[in-house]
Amino acid sequence: MSGPQSRDVTGDGVLPCSAMTRYAALLRGVSPMNCKMDALTRAFTAAGFSDVATVLSSGNVVFTTSSQSTSEIGAMADKAMAEHLGRTFETTYRTID
Repeated sequence: MSGPQSRDVTGDGVLPCSAMTRYAALLRGVSPMNCKMDALTRAFTAAGFSDVATVLSSGNVVFTTSSQSTSEIGAMADKAMAEHLGRTFETTYRTID
């Protein structure tokens, strides 16, 4: 399944991170009308991320992972969204300071 591409906010594909890093996934076009927040949480948990939570009904997701590659994080999230939600969303990943 081909879907929107995940974007790396640094431009180099790798974010400098410690062993476990907290990220925010900013999903474009997500609303409670086209994606239930509990289903989105389950999809990110199924992708292997921990401490997953959605932020209100914004479609933004916060999670923890040991991966430092935004490309890898995006691939994992896209695969899980496709399998659990039947679609993917264009997503930007940011570390949480």
